[in-house]
Amino acid sequence: MSLQMTVVYDTFTTRYGTRSNLSVFNFESHDIRFVGTAEVLLWIASDICNALAISDTSQALERLDDDEKLIRTLHVSGQGRETLCINESGL
Repeated sequence: MSLQMTVVYDTFTTRYGTRSNLSVFNFESHDIRFVGTAEVLLWIASDICNALAISDTSQALERLDDDEKLIRTLHVSGQGRETLCINESGL
């Protein structure tokens, strides 16, 4: 198993208006992005689904409870993009 972590200098905005770094680690040849703070860590749902060979992220998230999935705005390359995220219990 190969695990490599790289910090990327993009940010996301929390519901409290604060920003946090978007980080990336490589798990078995799959880049998995995550964002958050020490208290709240959020994983990018599409990256998790890609690593698990799940083709339909939206369908996979339908199985999760509402408190396990959320939409966050990621600021990537100067653009704000809404992104599906899951918390640790949603993994």
